Amino acid sequence: MIRVVFVTGASGYIGRKLCAFLKSKGVCVRAYLRSPESGPWDECFTGDINDASPKMLEGADTIFHLAGKAHMISPTVDEIRENFKVNYDATIRLAQLAEDLDINNFVFFSTLAAFSRNTSYGQSKYLAERAVLSTKIQNKVVLRPGMVYGPGCKGNLPRMIYAVSKGWFPPVPEIGRRSMVHVDDVVKAAWLAATRPEAAGRTYVVTDGVEYSVRKIHEWICKALGRKAPGWTLPLNVLKTLAWVGDMIGKLHGDRFLFDSGVLEKLIGDEWYDSTLIQKDLGFRPTRNLRDSMEEIVNHLRKEGVI
Repeated sequence: MIRVVFVTGASGYIGRKLCAFLKSKGVCVRAYLRSPESGPWDECFTGDINDASPKMLEGADTIFHLAGKAHMISPTVDEIRENFKVNYDATIRLAQLAEDLDINNFVFFSTLAAFSRNTSYGQSKYLAERAVLSTKIQNKVVLRPGMVYGPGCKGNLPRMIYAVSKGWFPPVPEIGRRSMVHVDDVVKAAWLAATRPEAAGRTYVVTDGVEYSVRKIHEWICKALGRKAPGWTLPLNVLKTLAWVGDMIGKLHGDRFLFDSGVLEKLIGDEWYDSTLIQKDLGFRPTRNLRDSMEEIVNHLRKEGVI
């Protein structure tokens, strides 16, 4: 039974939702943050993630480790070092503390980028996964969520919604698949990972099971904005030409252009992953999907004055 949890990255989008859920379950929540702030937790510790101390963890039976350095496009050498310092070194240290203090549950939030490991972000997360799973912690679990959506979400989805609202994002061909998951379902998956003994030693992909395309997402955004989706599509060869031009501009200026081959690959590449294992092992059943959630997400951005 979970009684006292230690949550790193508690003030983040997923972390705050997780803490609120844990509180609703009657769990005592200790949050570890960069700086003090109020939230759905009972205790608050602050500092660099590499400086977590045994005293903060005393009496805890579960750790949810969400803190990490986010993915960056074309990171510098110093940023790559920081990736490994935060995502790898800090995770190892926290897992070792958990092992020393006989904390039985450790849920590590990783990334789908750990599959390909073609970035320093993906590499650092993958190595951290291996380190966690090699410890003697009784119930250690790795979660690899898809792109997380929901009201207030960060990253590429709100950027895309903003671009569509401004008329800057053209409809692209129906190619490429995406794995995504609602934040509420991520929280449920984390709870199952921490409370079900079948999860011990496992690595789980967490998605809502739907295959998304950028084209479909574009259509749903238009509908949520109260607009008719365009009936035309920007041809793939035009996109490739624009990406090539962006590459050339980036080389001339020594910095990436806003649209280049890397961005195009994100748009049309296949990034879909199977999440049936967590459904089979733990009975995880996603309850939300992006199509039905889009209006709520768009309305939140309107309320915040983003669009």
